[in-house]
Amino acid sequence: MNAHRLIIATVGILAALPGWSGTALAQESTTATTTPQPASPIPKVPPVAVFLGDSYTKYWGKSGAFIGRPYVIAGQSGATSEWMLLSKDGKPSLFEAQLALKPQVLVIMAGINDFGQGHPPEAVMPNLATMVTQARAAGIRVVLCTQPPVGPKGDNYAKSRNTKDNLVKLNGLIRAYCAANQVVLCDFHPALVGEDGFRKPEYHAVNPEDDVHPGPKAFEVMTPLAEAAIKTALSQEVNPAPAGK
Repeated sequence: MNAHRLIIATVGILAALPGWSGTALAQESTTATTTPQPASPIPKVPPVAVFLGDSYTKYWGKSGAFIGRPYVIAGQSGATSEWMLLSKDGKPSLFEAQLALKPQVLVIMAGINDFGQGHPPEAVMPNLATMVTQARAAGIRVVLCTQPPVGPKGDNYAKSRNTKDNLVKLNGLIRAYCAANQVVLCDFHPALVGEDGFRKPEYHAVNPEDDVHPGPKAFEVMTPLAEAAIKTALSQEVNPAPAGK
């Protein structure tokens, strides 16, 4: 099978993943749980890219943005960056399950649910850095994404306070890390944010009460940015030399 005709983007995670529950920022609703979804088909040919994330990534995949692309969409509602690395009772973590697919590129977008659990931006970056280091050690290129902006009602949700400012801080940490470690950056935030620091109205979710998740128009903006970042990553070595060397 030609790798470029491999799969229609797949939403969900492997059934072997450990369960997780709790109120988190980027869920389908305040009553949603994060029970693992039905098993995703394991592709016979390694995918070009795996998108690792939470419900942002899940809904992005469901939007149809990646139909016909050789990608796997591993978006789990409510997942924090910490939970993505959690392995329990001998079962692989969400992160480990995606490494096992041996993609050429791992696209990581995570962090907003950490805010929903009351964790600061400074607690997220070490988890993202761990994913980058371990993916590279497995011979996989990495694209690290900034977090999209939220709407005004998303500024205080669950245990999160001042989400807008926390996103700015986390995205600054992500940009600095990518620059220092030669990681390909996919910078969504500037493309979607308005002058007030919140998401532009045209990029809101279909549900007018959902001021957290990006909407269809946002995904239309995000998709070509991600495609360009994947192309850049594929043109580079897995572990590029630091700048200036």
